[in-house]
Amino acid sequence: MKTKYRQLTMERRSTRRYPVKEGMYAAFKSGRLLVGTIDNFCKGGLCFRYLDDLESASDDRNGELTLFSYNHGFFLDNIKCRIVRDEADNSDPSFIDISMKTLAVEFNDLDSYLSQGISDFLNNFCIINHNPGHPGISEKREENHEYNQYMKYMRAVNI
Repeated sequence: MKTKYRQLTMERRSTRRYPVKEGMYAAFKSGRLLVGTIDNFCKGGLCFRYLDDLESASDDRNGELTLFSYNHGFFLDNIKCRIVRDEADNSDPSFIDISMKTLAVEFNDLDSYLSQGISDFLNNFCIINHNPGHPGISEKREENHEYNQYMKYMRAVNI
């Protein structure tokens, strides 16, 4: 439980992360193929949710990423990346017993073509102050009840 709150308070990315428009997908290819919807994106990496098949475990942390959307007509392939987090995602309770996981990757060795593609993705498919009613990831922390309770407790303990 302590690590959950630590993740809420510690930001490890050096650039700001942004929520992504619906219908954007990522596919990670290594010893396994993982495909899912993108949760958030930044210049240095992204995080996406995928359905865990419970059998495709791999120790290989390096691979390639593909970003795509059928609805928006976007495709960017062969992005070298490294897994920084691969863990169970229990944020959406389900009435059936399925296991979702969250995979966070960091981009590596980007050439000018891929850097331009990532900038295009960021400019066209990330929600960056275009809709003031839609809070960014960092603003959601302050609205999180568990985070607020934790911070209230931490202030009380330090007094």
